[in-house]
Amino acid sequence: MNKNLLFIIIPALIVFGLIVLVNSSNLYMNIALATAITLASGILVGRVLQLRKN
Repeated sequence: MNKNLLFIIIPALIVFGLIVLVNSSNLYMNIALATAITLASGILVGRVLQLRKN
């Protein structure tokens, strides 16, 4: 996968997830989205650190 694409898609997913999270009233949906946002953030931070190391 193109590295630049990763830095566009993942933040977009995080922002989209946060918007839906704020507007959603379903508890299970909120838990699922919060988990997905946390994972996406972790992947993004991991990629940034990996790229800085190389």
